[in-house]
Amino acid sequence: MRSIRLAVVGAVLPLIINPASAAMVYSFTQTGPTIATGSDYGPDGPNDVFTTGSFILADQLVRAPYSLGADNNAPSAGAPPAGLIDIFFATFDRGRAVIGDLPRFVTPNRNPGNGQYYSFGLLGTPGALFPTGTVAYNDSESNTDLVFGADGRVSGVYSTDRGGPCFTSGACTFTGQLTATHIPNARPAAVAVPEPMSLALFGMGLSALVLVGRRRSAD
Repeated sequence: MRSIRLAVVGAVLPLIINPASAAMVYSFTQTGPTIATGSDYGPDGPNDVFTTGSFILADQLVRAPYSLGADNNAPSAGAPPAGLIDIFFATFDRGRAVIGDLPRFVTPNRNPGNGQYYSFGLLGTPGALFPTGTVAYNDSESNTDLVFGADGRVSGVYSTDRGGPCFTSGACTFTGQLTATHIPNARPAAVAVPEPMSLALFGMGLSALVLVGRRRSAD
């Protein structure tokens, strides 16, 4: 699994960052294993399910109080909220990923009964490094819910209808931490990558963007 993560990050590190407005990159790192409890289709305890993700906010947004969000089932769905540059989260489970990316969060769901729900809400306050809020993504088969605390700590719940240790609602939990990195003049470049790996690569690319920013600062 570690070799897969390194390969993905290595693939996106060469992507050049296009000059643009300054931004704040918030990266989520899972800090412990995903823990299964109460599933009838798999053993309780740690498993290999893991979640990663990032979101990027415009610098001018985070300098003032803000509240932004999106919900693909809301009447207002259809356009990204002002100040949001990008967002990508993914939960990997036995060779499959459930993904929450910007198009899924803002594209109106024409069939609300299909069980596909993508939403997030972020609240920033003056003097606070991290926003509070939630991110939820559900592809009708698997779903992940994240809650962000004011200290950057994150709690998450994952469940799936695919069986295994995370079968049934709320069967698996995990924790993690946000990190915040200021990027003076950068945003992800558009790069043609074959589907479906383009989504996973871009999501991992947000984490790579943080590394690029740190290297530039060190120079």
